[in-house]
Amino acid sequence: MLTTGAELWTHWLDLGVLRPAGYDRDLADLVQRAVGEVPGSDIRTVPTAMEHAGWGARDLLRTLHPALLSFSGMLRELLQLYSRIDATRTGQENLRIHYEFEDGDQLDDQLEAFRERVNRIERSIRSMQVFTFSMDFAWNSPFAHRADALGADWREHVGSLLSVPSEGLRSWPFAGKFRTPVVDAPRLARVISEHRQVIVAALHELEQFGENLDEMPILPAESQIRTIYFASTDFWAPQQISLMNLAPQLLEGLSSAESEDLIGVQSQWLAKFWDEEDVSIEQCVEEVTDILSLPQWGRRHELYSAWLAAAMDKALESRLQFEVTDGVLSFPFRPTLLATLATASGEVELWAERRFAAKPPLAHGRKAGIQPDYAFLEGESVLAAVEAKHYAHPSARKHGETARDYARNLRHAQIFMVAHGPLGASAMHYVAEADRPRVQLHEQVRPGQGAARTKFASALRSLFPLPAHIAQSCGRQGSGEAILTWSPLVQDLDLHVIHETSGGEVCWGNTSSAYAALQADAFDGGPERVILRPCTSPIRVEVRLFAGTVRSVADADPQVLLEVPGFRGDLRPAQGAVTGRTWHVATIEACGCVRLGDSTVPVFAALT
Repeated sequence: MLTTGAELWTHWLDLGVLRPAGYDRDLADLVQRAVGEVPGSDIRTVPTAMEHAGWGARDLLRTLHPALLSFSGMLRELLQLYSRIDATRTGQENLRIHYEFEDGDQLDDQLEAFRERVNRIERSIRSMQVFTFSMDFAWNSPFAHRADALGADWREHVGSLLSVPSEGLRSWPFAGKFRTPVVDAPRLARVISEHRQVIVAALHELEQFGENLDEMPILPAESQIRTIYFASTDFWAPQQISLMNLAPQLLEGLSSAESEDLIGVQSQWLAKFWDEEDVSIEQCVEEVTDILSLPQWGRRHELYSAWLAAAMDKALESRLQFEVTDGVLSFPFRPTLLATLATASGEVELWAERRFAAKPPLAHGRKAGIQPDYAFLEGESVLAAVEAKHYAHPSARKHGETARDYARNLRHAQIFMVAHGPLGASAMHYVAEADRPRVQLHEQVRPGQGAARTKFASALRSLFPLPAHIAQSCGRQGSGEAILTWSPLVQDLDLHVIHETSGGEVCWGNTSSAYAALQADAFDGGPERVILRPCTSPIRVEVRLFAGTVRSVADADPQVLLEVPGFRGDLRPAQGAVTGRTWHVATIEACGCVRLGDSTVPVFAALT
């Protein structure tokens, strides 16, 4: 049985499902940072570092959870896209999806098999321990109480630990380096390792939204990231880093029994940052090993480009009409018309891997042409080029030179560089100053509805607005929309829009009225979309559980993107607040003001 992190790591290496020196360098970086090594350093020392830190197999699984969760979210949104495409087809054969990542490197999938695989992956990941953060205990560290009793000031240590004075903590990067004390006592080494894992987990969540506190948007939501953010404005992470490094001093003057007691209560406090174990470690190891063995996992960086098509489709309100030939949806490594899009100025084509002539000099081995992942064309005029990047580390020069080549040769196109991670702070410096207004760098665009993704979606929508006749017939002028998505493990959730004066409802049984229109009844995760029209009476937006194995609508992990003039938000039920089959999302007053339901919290919200 694999009990230690080092044993599990070595087991994955032996199986060949883990390639930390190359393709899985991002996983190695996650582990190295959490265990106290420098990301990007020699990976051969990782097992020894895990052994010294006392890591069990569960510690390793916890550390990999963010990468697994992102992978699962990417597959879920691809499934939603494929299901939407399949629902519009007249043929009865199972939709087949074909990927060609480079010449000769291909992957084929059947929709139903893909659906079953996504459901299985989601079940596995949900059973793992995940990071949780609550103000109730985040500041209640036993080490902090001991430091207070000794009169130790954590701020005195910040300068040497973080290479920044206490007055400059707001600019300290969330991805910044920090030391871990080296101790010989096994129990103390273990609790220090547990402490570091918690700090790194909190910083990892923050760095998805900004580089430091000065660049972090104020999140107007009662959610975990909001809680971590506000704790960080009081420098929770630097305090914890200091306390972790003060640990040997905090034990000085204590008897052996007192030291053991302090270490024990500190360990108990740290354990509260993780969900309780739902399944055995043996089952978790087996299920994660199965995920790492999937061909989709082994091509996840390349699949990011396909996922970006799903993200663009969602940003463009499911208006992309994808080309399906003989029951096959293709993402090839050659010029291919992928979809068409109706816009206010006419029909636009979305091409994958379209090659365009370009004048030298060109960077990165390009000879006489450029080939963005996606290009939007109106006739032969390129309106936008979109390049997908899935790298663990920023490479400002590489990405900047790519953006430069695209902008210089596609003279009237908007250039979107879209990355799963960072692009590099100086990437724009490589673009000619005259071209910079046409170049957009979108970092940290990934599954979920974070601020970076919302910004990219807004930029794309503004570039390709709805045709005027569709906007008017749908009531989009001066109105809005609600888009519901949920876990594909649950069969059927429904959007309901209720007219509070008449009691009338728009839903699957009554799809249109003067105040709302349902576009289509959706299943297995959606999306389900309702157009909201101007109304002289308040209208209430609800989500109801129609069919599924869960007990409440909240168990289906629903999320509603609500947008009306003056408000845009990604909304979800507050934890533990919705226990029945109905979730009251929001009420839109006759004046246009949005009043969120008592059980609703925004993941992201903004005035528009």
